[in-house]
Formats: sequence, C-alpha cells, structure tokens
Amino acid sequence: VQTCALPIFSSRVDDYARSIKKDTLNAKSFSLPHIYYHLGEVQYDSTSRDILQQALDSLTANPQFKLKIHSHTDATSPDYFNLDLSIRRALYIRTFFITQGISVKRISYKGFGETKILNECKEGVECPEENHRVNRRTELTIYTDK
Repeated sequence: VQTCALPIFSSRVDDYARSIKKDTLNAKSFSLPHIYYHLGEVQYDSTSRDILQQALDSLTANPQFKLKIHSHTDATSPDYFNLDLSIRRALYIRTFFITQGISVKRISYKGFGETKILNECKEGVECPEENHRVNRRTELTIYTDK
C-alpha cells in the first residue's frame, strides 16, 4: 500500500481537488495530521477541527473512500485506564463522522492505549508535558480498497 500525506486544503472540496498532486490520486491511503488531546480528555483539542473537516470533505466527495481511526494515549496513567481512554477517543471521533452523514460501514476504529508511544516517554520515564502530548493522538487514514 502506497501512503502519502494529504496536503492541507480549504474546506471547499473543489479547491482541494485542484490542489491534489497526481501521485496522490493514485495512492491507496492518505494519512492526515494527528488529532491531539489534553490530558485525560476524550474531546479533541480545538486545533484539530480543521483536520476533521478535511477528512470529512474528502469522505463526502469520494464515497469509495473509507476511514481508519487509531487512537493512542500517553503513559501517565495505568494501562487499563489508557486503553479505555483511547477506545473512547476513537469512538468520539467515529461519532463525529457518523453524525455528519458518513456511513458506519466506511469507518473502522481501534484504541491502542499506551502501546505505541512515539518518543522516550514510556511508563515510568519523566518527561515534560509537551513530550507526553505528542503521544495523546488519533491517527486518521483515508483509504480505498480499489
């Protein structure tokens, strides 16, 4: 599967379609920038709204596209809490897309808890807040089976 990052685009689907590079159109999946959270919260932070809108615009304009939602936590709480939190975050994002008219059949989700930390901030390691924040994320991948 070829993967490439989606370019940032305006909320207008037509503008986005014109801005896409030719190789992006042939890719089977697109990874969007991460969605981030404050400590222990299920709702994403305000800076992530544009990313969700970009994904929604792509899914709305392209009914053959599907969405994978993978949510993660930092390692500052117990494992069982982090797994539950990551699942609730993934479901929260899933609910956003469903309420915007995207079919549940086009959306998959999974919570990983603290199993996929991106930096040195594993359980028991002292890290500044900004380093922990990197791990509190949801990864969105838009893909097609075709």
